[in-house]
Amino acid sequence: MNNYKIQTPVVQKPKQDILCVYEHKILFFVFSYRKFKSITNKTIAGYFRSLRLHKAKEYLTTSGMNVSEVAYLTGFKSLAHFSRAFTRQFGINPSKIHG
Repeated sequence: MNNYKIQTPVVQKPKQDILCVYEHKILFFVFSYRKFKSITNKTIAGYFRSLRLHKAKEYLTTSGMNVSEVAYLTGFKSLAHFSRAFTRQFGINPSKIHG
């Protein structure tokens, strides 16, 4: 039988240890964010907005839904914001693409 003893670390300064953990998490997030942006050339929010807009374009061309239904279905709370974002992404107003 092995006589391994499990040792638990002794926390000397709990507040400093917690701050250290948070610093590491923040640094990891910053590194991940920068890496993501360098690979995709988009922010994380911009990337997901682009995915939603491409899905909206698919819905507009293949379904019988109107523009406001598609906007809300793809997570846009404001029809005006959806129209601006869609036009910025594709260069055409979503009401023109609605088939």
